[in-house]
Amino acid sequence: MNVALFLKTLRDHRVFIIGGCFLVVLFVVVFLFAIDSLPMEQTEVWMNVPWIKSLISSLMGSEMTGAFETSGMATFVFTHPVVLAVVIALVFSIGSASLVGEIDRGTIDLLASLPISRSSIYVSVSTALIACGPMLCVSLWGGVLIGRWLTGQSDIRMDDLALVAAQFFFVYVFLCGMALGVSAMCSRRQVALAICFGVVLYAFTVNVLSAFWPALEIVSYSSFFRYYGPLKIVEAHAVQWGSVLVLTVAGAVLWTAGLLVFRSRDFPST
Repeated sequence: MNVALFLKTLRDHRVFIIGGCFLVVLFVVVFLFAIDSLPMEQTEVWMNVPWIKSLISSLMGSEMTGAFETSGMATFVFTHPVVLAVVIALVFSIGSASLVGEIDRGTIDLLASLPISRSSIYVSVSTALIACGPMLCVSLWGGVLIGRWLTGQSDIRMDDLALVAAQFFFVYVFLCGMALGVSAMCSRRQVALAICFGVVLYAFTVNVLSAFWPALEIVSYSSFFRYYGPLKIVEAHAVQWGSVLVLTVAGAVLWTAGLLVFRSRDFPST
């Protein structure tokens, strides 16, 4: 790994990284304030509506129980579409800009002409992207901590949510592996982004529809959302290591495929 390239990657995207972390914290705090302002009776009525219950359960990875109520619905913020959108946008933006973005702009030859191997370039960019993961996970957990303090929701179990944040990191690792792998194989940034967002859309759609259509249950195993399930972690008070293994292996396979292609491919002239 080249330290200079690692730092350059972080420096080039520092505004996006800091902004993403700030947005996550801000949204989590606002979300907890919104939940705190809702009467519990009204919330229970909504949660008893079958389609709402199925939708929330598909996002949470488990049926809602007392553990969900005790945590003040804070667990849901770890799988809220807004949070996922910020994280996914950050991963795909940095992952594509640092590899296929250089190819698309025709500046990859300048980068490749440096006394750095292609493997070192790929690993340096990958390390910088992975390094953003803990920042986002801490921002998520820290946002809940701040919201808990401001709203007085002392029933939120921060130790369990720390485990959820830890598993969220492995979802992040999978997304990084996919973004970097696809980016290394494509020659146009728009194509790489379309593929990555297409995979996320497929995974989200299958995960949600499987809650309403049991026939899709077997297909849902191809969705990475299947291996997250924050509510399962809260109920078990433990990280789901089987799911962690699946996410890590899948991300590593995609990342390795990207490395092998990036090392040997010809860069198109523009």
